[in-house]
Amino acid sequence: MITRTVSKNPRTTRGDLVNDLQRAGTKVTKATISNTLRRQGLKSCSARRVPLLKPVHVRARLKFAREHLDDPEEDWENVIWSDETKIKLFGKNSTCRVWRRKNAELHPKNTIPTVKHGGGNIMLWGCFSAKGPGRLIRVKERMNGAMYREILSKNLLPSARALKMKRGWVFQHDNDPKHTAQATKEWLRKKHFKVLEWPSQSPDLNPIENLWRELKIRVAQRQPQNITALEEICMEEWAKLPVTKKNIIPTVKYGGGSVMAWGCFAASGPGRLAVINGTMNSAVYQKILKENVRPSVCDLKLKRTWVLQQDNDPKHTSKSNSEWLKKNKMKTLEWPSQSPDLNPIEMLWHDLKKVVHARKPSNVAELQQFCKDEWAKIPPQRCNRLIASYRKRLIAVVAAKGGPTSY
Repeated sequence: MITRTVSKNPRTTRGDLVNDLQRAGTKVTKATISNTLRRQGLKSCSARRVPLLKPVHVRARLKFAREHLDDPEEDWENVIWSDETKIKLFGKNSTCRVWRRKNAELHPKNTIPTVKHGGGNIMLWGCFSAKGPGRLIRVKERMNGAMYREILSKNLLPSARALKMKRGWVFQHDNDPKHTAQATKEWLRKKHFKVLEWPSQSPDLNPIENLWRELKIRVAQRQPQNITALEEICMEEWAKLPVTKKNIIPTVKYGGGSVMAWGCFAASGPGRLAVINGTMNSAVYQKILKENVRPSVCDLKLKRTWVLQQDNDPKHTSKSNSEWLKKNKMKTLEWPSQSPDLNPIEMLWHDLKKVVHARKPSNVAELQQFCKDEWAKIPPQRCNRLIASYRKRLIAVVAAKGGPTSY
């Protein structure tokens, strides 16, 4: 009951569960509930804050991701990213954890000074590119369209010059009403600034968020005592921020980034892995086979009687592909449709996804490279064991009378 309840409603509290069980005639403690859920792999966590995404936002994000998925790194390096942020004098951005002994919670080293009602904050506008941080300025009044245009007028071009941006550089800003106002659009057009079309509600796509987080951590560590010191420290730390390619190539969360890969293996080890750019059709598939199957056969030192296994995807079974295989004298294994459980390569895909995920690639270029790196590391022994136990899969299919198996 406990696991079923929290699965249906993850926001159920331990107190709610205690009361529900008491009404059902069972008396338990909150500790018992915690231990029970922990054994089921569930633990209490803070709910992650994410932008509220309406269907129109989801469509725009997917459109942006798909249009730019294959953009080379050089394109992203020619973008000036911008944003505004608020930094508090004493507040959430200065939260930290400390190691201390019992009863030492009030030692100055173990405390963060606070003032009633927060102590004030400053609003900042900043920009950066792959070459480093650009201008950072404090916005001292309530920002409106006119003030935003003044900020751009005084800081954007000087930043582009200081960063030695190439001609044709692109300016990024989000869809704040001040940014998308007709007057701002006209101003940008008049100044011949090329603007990156941006999907709303997408802070996760803006790499400047990484810099804001780093800036807030550094500022908090210096513990400014007043607004003047806060502003000075922000300026000092901004100028010191390191900028790397990893930081500036946009990450695509919420399922926007992926790669399609073709791979092969035999009992003696993994063969070639090819990343597929664009849509796969019969011609692309034949090109992959031409460039990767025979080299894999040679690498794996297979006997002359080797057989190629492929499933019944229409690209694989098309007439042109069947003729190509016949012409190239590649013998194929007759394969039952809808049978991924019979294909041991599915286990290798599972292994690959697990290790690549653990390396946390931050962009599609890294994802491709990590896939290739980790595929090449698959131990031959793992491949051999999969083939050695293949008969068990066949036995499972017979036992299931042709139905699905646990493989």
